[in-house]
Amino acid sequence: KYGIYENLDFINFVMGFTYGAYLIIEDNDTYIFIPNSDPFLGFMNASRFIGLEYNLLVTNSKDVFVSLCRYLISNDIPVIIPVLMRSTDSLLYPTPHFVLLVGYEDEFFYVYEPLSNRYFLKFNSAGIKLALNALASAVEEYSRLFRLPWRYGLIYLTKSLKPHQVSLGEVLIRNGLLGIGSNRYCGQYQVLTGSKAIKALTKLIGDNTTNPKHISSNLLLISVMRMDNAVYLERFFTNSEAINEVVSKLRNASLIYARTAKLLEKCVVSCNVSEITKLINEVVRLEEEAGLLMIKIGTKLLTEESMKPS
Repeated sequence: KYGIYENLDFINFVMGFTYGAYLIIEDNDTYIFIPNSDPFLGFMNASRFIGLEYNLLVTNSKDVFVSLCRYLISNDIPVIIPVLMRSTDSLLYPTPHFVLLVGYEDEFFYVYEPLSNRYFLKFNSAGIKLALNALASAVEEYSRLFRLPWRYGLIYLTKSLKPHQVSLGEVLIRNGLLGIGSNRYCGQYQVLTGSKAIKALTKLIGDNTTNPKHISSNLLLISVMRMDNAVYLERFFTNSEAINEVVSKLRNASLIYARTAKLLEKCVVSCNVSEITKLINEVVRLEEEAGLLMIKIGTKLLTEESMKPS
């Protein structure tokens, strides 16, 4: 649509979406665990590298939200919205993610759906027909889940008139930081990201305040993503010993995530907390080391990039 033909692996790399993790813990030990980084920031970061302008609109009015969606779609601008999947489909666990609105009629929207049993991503097709009220509720539930200061939000991307260039150094530094993560407090909530979020799972599992199958399914997703990260880095940065070291750590982390997930599946009968803790501590070490290496490589690349004539 906008004349951008980068492959999805590259766009995922500059988004940083599959690096890191996200955990919110409340005072009463209820928690939200997501196996990836913040997609709002991901869209914002990636857009400027591929020649797009990022726009985020938020409101507390359902009518304004619906009108904005219809206005943008009628002007041939697809709309990206965050949804909590249980409101639009029947899944075992609430699954927050993003869908693309491509059309509407009467009290329905047409959606490209990248997840669930109604997976649908077919360019130039109508998409899945979803009731307006169900979709609006899914957006509102997403905002409520993540304690966002608005009820409804949407993203739209337009072609940027500014020159764009990918800074591989900046991307590597950011993805390294996402892998290492952070630990901060926002009022009654503790918000952990990256390896800090993974590390915090040991206490939740030990205290028996988690749903083992839910954590297991998310760790399996992380396992797949770390392997994908490793494959892409190895292919993109050819003949780089430093990157190969990162790749090795991500591959090992992927295998350990998978082993941990299998142990968690058995927790319904008997939970080997000590072995799970040992594996999680090992994977946290690998994530931190891979992150630090990416920051080191990225810093070197940034220096080289700054020395090139503009």
